[in-house]
Amino acid sequence: MSRIQRKATKNAEPHVVRQEKMEPPRRISGLSDEKIREILDTPRGQRPDPSTYMTKAEIEEHLARFDDGAVRFRDINYDTAGPPGGFVMPKNEFESMMIDAGGDLSIVEDRLGFDPGHLTSGRFEPVLIEAGDFNSIRIPSGNEGGANDLWLPGGFTSGGQAEAVMDFTGVDFTPIILD
Repeated sequence: MSRIQRKATKNAEPHVVRQEKMEPPRRISGLSDEKIREILDTPRGQRPDPSTYMTKAEIEEHLARFDDGAVRFRDINYDTAGPPGGFVMPKNEFESMMIDAGGDLSIVEDRLGFDPGHLTSGRFEPVLIEAGDFNSIRIPSGNEGGANDLWLPGGFTSGGQAEAVMDFTGVDFTPIILD
């Protein structure tokens, strides 16, 4: 389904995606519909930090999903994995999502809350970021530049995929080749 081609700034063996099927991610934020609406009604740039509506334990549990690495779709026109505050998903959940989608990027777009055609344009490639290379991983607040109208509070995309954001300055990454 996919394989990691090479390490961008370090030498590494290719990463092989496991072929067993995994359960889809579950929404664990526990936010009420009223709280979600309140946060979404707050203008972007003024939305609250997730620590104001998620417990420390919920945040730690969510970020633990990224212990084996993170994946993001980066714009191939840039040399970095992305901008400060760019979105990532857990590596194992990316692998499961690709298997479940049968490699169909339009399904992946839906799961990640992207507009149709975003990934199928050919401008983006998935990249792996090892956990040891993370830079300020955190729950998204909705104030990030990449947060679109489908963004939801609580660390999950509108398609139910776990997400976080991090800064990519100086972060090593490994491109993943989709077969």
